[in-house]
Amino acid sequence: MLLPEAAELFYREIYKIATHDTWTSRDRVLALAELQEKLFIELTRKEQLTFSTLFARISYAGYQNQLTASLLYWVHRLRKRAGSARRGESVSEFDVKMGYSALSHTVLASSQMAIPAEVSRICLPLDDPQFQQTETTSWEYKAKARVLALEDRPDAGHFLAIDAENPAHTVAVCYGLDARNENFNPTIQSIRKIFRFPVTLNLLEVEIDRNGAYRPRIFIIEPDYLMDVSAISECFKDTGITPLAYLVRKFLPHETTDAILLGNIANFFLDRLLNEPDLSWQSLFRETFRQYPFVYAAMSDQAVRNLAQKAQKHYLNLQNMAKGGLAKEGIDPSDCMLEPTFFSEIYGIQGRLDLLYKTESRAAILELKSGTPFKPNAYGIQRSHFTQTLLYDLLVQSVYGKQTDPIKYILYSGAEINPLRFAPSVAPEQWEALQVRNQLLGLERILTNILPGADVVPVFERLRSEQASGFLKRDFARFETAYQGLSPLERKYFNAFTGFIAREHWLSKAGQENQDRPQGHAILWRSSFEEKQQQFSILSHLELVDNRANQPDPIIVFRKTAQTNPLANFRVGDIAALYPASSTEDTILDHQVIRCTITALEPEWVTVQLRYRQFNLKPFEAQGLWHIEPDLIETGFANMYRSLFEWAEAPNEQRALLLAPQAIQHPPVSDNSPDDVFQKIIRSDRFFLLWGPPGTGKTSVMLRKLAQWILENTQDNLLLLAYTNRAVDEICEALESIGTHVKQHYLRIGSRFSTAPRFRDQLLQVQVEDVQNRAELRALLDSKRIFVSTVASYAQNDSLAQLKKFQRLIVDEASQLLEPQIIGLLSRVQHFVLIGDHRQLPAVTAQQPESTHITDPDLLSIG
Repeated sequence: MLLPEAAELFYREIYKIATHDTWTSRDRVLALAELQEKLFIELTRKEQLTFSTLFARISYAGYQNQLTASLLYWVHRLRKRAGSARRGESVSEFDVKMGYSALSHTVLASSQMAIPAEVSRICLPLDDPQFQQTETTSWEYKAKARVLALEDRPDAGHFLAIDAENPAHTVAVCYGLDARNENFNPTIQSIRKIFRFPVTLNLLEVEIDRNGAYRPRIFIIEPDYLMDVSAISECFKDTGITPLAYLVRKFLPHETTDAILLGNIANFFLDRLLNEPDLSWQSLFRETFRQYPFVYAAMSDQAVRNLAQKAQKHYLNLQNMAKGGLAKEGIDPSDCMLEPTFFSEIYGIQGRLDLLYKTESRAAILELKSGTPFKPNAYGIQRSHFTQTLLYDLLVQSVYGKQTDPIKYILYSGAEINPLRFAPSVAPEQWEALQVRNQLLGLERILTNILPGADVVPVFERLRSEQASGFLKRDFARFETAYQGLSPLERKYFNAFTGFIAREHWLSKAGQENQDRPQGHAILWRSSFEEKQQQFSILSHLELVDNRANQPDPIIVFRKTAQTNPLANFRVGDIAALYPASSTEDTILDHQVIRCTITALEPEWVTVQLRYRQFNLKPFEAQGLWHIEPDLIETGFANMYRSLFEWAEAPNEQRALLLAPQAIQHPPVSDNSPDDVFQKIIRSDRFFLLWGPPGTGKTSVMLRKLAQWILENTQDNLLLLAYTNRAVDEICEALESIGTHVKQHYLRIGSRFSTAPRFRDQLLQVQVEDVQNRAELRALLDSKRIFVSTVASYAQNDSLAQLKKFQRLIVDEASQLLEPQIIGLLSRVQHFVLIGDHRQLPAVTAQQPESTHITDPDLLSIG
């Protein structure tokens, strides 16, 4: 309920909108819609619920406050009319009066405080025929209904819900129907026990009976949270479906095994051979050294020879496919796209295909697998691979429509016979995969519900009793051993940060409805074009003028047009999603998406580099203009889970050191001379904290002195990390100020597009360009004692940690990092220094008696 004081304020704001002298009808409708949003935020403030959309918030509050169907209709109409107004559509005087009435009567119904006379005079009376209109639409079938489920009525076998297309009335959503949707009973249990009410659902293939009850075939929970197709399919084992495998994989380190490396090489071969089918084996295999330098450097010569022997068979099979094998199946390589990405809000999934063939009359999906199928089904395909094709089928059809029925293949590049295998559509298997998608989302929600202080997480305890075999049994045992080996306090720490990471991950994907700042990747399809323009989050109406997508460095240059927002908030180095748009109504859900990196931003031009080279330029010739929007890279969250687990597997002494449960033994020291500070750091036992305001020389002086001392007085390898690429540039500048000879000793890890031009020669990818073999590669890496990187870039190079042991670590900008981002790394090194500003640094240093707060700006002058 709304407090009287709040109701009075809302009435006063309604009257201010009505009496504003210079406002147009459009201005008033937008102001009323904004005020209505504030009202419903206030009505749900005490609920402590997350609403992904304003529709969900209004529907829930309307149900809780027992607003009439007629009033809810006008409330939702005001919301919709505001959206139309933002798109430039006309607004009538009736829309304004309707807004006054809807808002005033909502305040009245939720507070029981009478509408003031001056406000009542501008409202339509409740008995006005215009105000009594409601939408009455009757359906017999709906392909999709987006609803907000409000409560469960298990005795009647249905949910009570509100349909977004007809929000004035509640509907019954039937579940547990024999031969209809009973296979989604685990989803229903997840809604009851994990998600609870209210919860947003997509109902698919909905039959509507004579009483208006919905009988869906498919339930999709929280469809704006897109689950990755690969994550779902990997839960399908020959022994059954194991959703908990998804949970354990979050924490276990990524291992580049021979099989995984061979798979990466096969994918690289496919991409290159489809562009240039006559490439020789020797030159192509040599290119893989530059693709995976750290992996190769860690291998023995014999291991590389064995890998080459296996890879050559894949090369021959893939070359045969590129030269004629695909054509025999009616797939013309010139009409294929490599690595296209698709997003589907309908099914709540996303995925990147290996190969998509599409013409006006035919389509085909090809997924490459380097291994041989384990316990194949009747079609000769491993179950997880088969499930993957079924989900890709749904993705493609969600963009191009049901009339596009792609033929699906798995290409086993290592198979001796019949490497290309047909995968038919099997609807019940697709439904089962979507049901598993809901279960995985339930696991994500369970993690988000872990709160600080939790000492028991039931889903982790379940791993003890989970039946598994083979590699999965090994993985479960590894997690169980590490987790159960934690002390009660350490377990609380592990649990608390697991919950924190999960909540941040959820917000980054699905977001949370908020009037001031839209959040989450889902705004790419939930927000209107006008809202994106207002948030400066879209580079729109770009004209393609130079297409070099088929070149070794696949570049596309766009010209900005008069409709491109000059204030759009993008920077060089940003990861982005590129798609063609025939109108401002188009979103990434309507097209295949091309992932890219912005490499140049000029007043009139935008240049991007595609992540994957293309040889088919036809999709780029589509009529219309192009849009660029921010992309979401989820590897950062995966790295935090793995870093947390790495800490959990560390020896007891190391965990205790980093968690630092003891009280501070000595207060921090300050106002030291720079030489005193330097001496304290090099004499410190395990770690040191250096913090102070900007401009005190923490990077330009102290970090440089430390690097020089380590280089000249020890044989230790040094890892230098920072949060941003700009800070990494500053570290490189500090290093090179030591002298020109230091270039012989350091490498930078990262992208050339995020590196200042004067430091690009130090990039690993540049220095390996002339490497011809593994010995030269290893010699190059062994000769470098200092590696410089952002935390994110280093975390993505897992193989480097196996190859190069760093005894020392210095982290600049440490106050901008979350503990899970670095705690695993801190457990590897013998000594580390954290450098930060006045913001609170990670708590891992709480036990250290020696720390220094720099306050003297003259530190900058030390030579």
